[in-house]
Amino acid sequence: MNDPSKEYQKLIKENASLKQRIRKLEKSAESGKTGTNTRQSDRKFEAIFQCSPDVITITDLTSGLLLDVNDSFLSLGGYSREEVIGSTTKELNIWDNMEEKDRIFDLIKTGTAVDKVELTLGQKLANPDKCFFLPV
Repeated sequence: MNDPSKEYQKLIKENASLKQRIRKLEKSAESGKTGTNTRQSDRKFEAIFQCSPDVITITDLTSGLLLDVNDSFLSLGGYSREEVIGSTTKELNIWDNMEEKDRIFDLIKTGTAVDKVELTLGQKLANPDKCFFLPV
């Protein structure tokens, strides 16, 4: 059985790594850098995103539209990529409690730090269990 505290620490490290990656991308965009380094960084990010054993989604906070998901999300939910991309979290019943989703998204929109929030996933997911929401 996996040690939940070790899994949680792993998530925290991955979250910090993704935050650092976003800061680098923002700095690169501000300075107008393009070219080989950016393409290499993009490929590395894509590899990390897709190969992570943790579920990762990129979701529009206003509409709930799923812009991208990793393979772990697809495996856990039993979804196909075509079924997910362009659908909303509500349409796919991702959240067990839409009020909980709205509350979390509203906090993020206002710039309030949201970290280590426990939530329950929707019914279609292969293993509907408690998980932690770690925004990047």
